[in-house]
Amino acid sequence: MYRILAEEVVSVGAVKEVLFEEEEDVVEEERKEEKEKEREFVVHVPLPDEKETEKMVLRKKKMELLREYASEDLVEQEKEAKAMLNIHR
Repeated sequence: MYRILAEEVVSVGAVKEVLFEEEEDVVEEERKEEKEKEREFVVHVPLPDEKETEKMVLRKKKMELLREYASEDLVEQEKEAKAMLNIHR
């Protein structure tokens, strides 16, 4: 990069060249920052298989139906019955 002292007489072309180089540096830094942001972030997580997914969906639907149609007493009785029968679903 060129250094220009206050005492030197500089042509307009030299000043433009210095400014252009500085702009290139700024643009290059911006590109580097964008590339860093664009990096992919991949997390490897175990996914449930199809049967597990179906069970979860069915369980959720059952709970929604119970909330909608069953009284709280009935839900409590069902929980007690399952506890007595040792059913953990």
